[in-house]
Amino acid sequence: MSCGYLGSSPRRQEVCSEEHSDDCCGGFRERYSDDNGGTSSDGAPVSARKSRRGEAVQEVLDLAYGYDPVSGRAIHLALQRVYPKGAYSGGYSDHTLCRVSADEGRTWTDYRVPRHEDGPESDDTDWVNAEYLGTNHLYAGYNVEAFPNRAVAIGGCWPYRTRTRTDGKRP
Repeated sequence: MSCGYLGSSPRRQEVCSEEHSDDCCGGFRERYSDDNGGTSSDGAPVSARKSRRGEAVQEVLDLAYGYDPVSGRAIHLALQRVYPKGAYSGGYSDHTLCRVSADEGRTWTDYRVPRHEDGPESDDTDWVNAEYLGTNHLYAGYNVEAFPNRAVAIGGCWPYRTRTRTDGKRP
């Protein structure tokens, strides 16, 4: 379950799902509350967050919501997991996606990848791009925190990179 405030009011969003394999989920349902959870909308199914390109499969999973009081925007983090060789086979590539809302989650910007190294931005039309899949890996934690200096902190982990090849590339 992911839950977070979407503005300075007590409006919040909750997203529930069932884990089916290695942090990947299905059966997403979301609901909203305008009174801090006192009452909520009925949980409505969320459209499938799985897509395919050839044999490659992409899943997008909610991680965390936060609110930045300086900018007045809600922040949403999601995990993008791409299986280049098909669902649950041949490894995967994880990226954290971030989007913001200025109207308490009623509309959102497009997702972007918080980048910690050189590499291409996320691209909904080409998420199987080898350069994209090989850079800016991040599995964010379940919390996002905004600070008065406009900085945003997200906890996360990325794969340990061994450099055993002589060309400096990841094995």
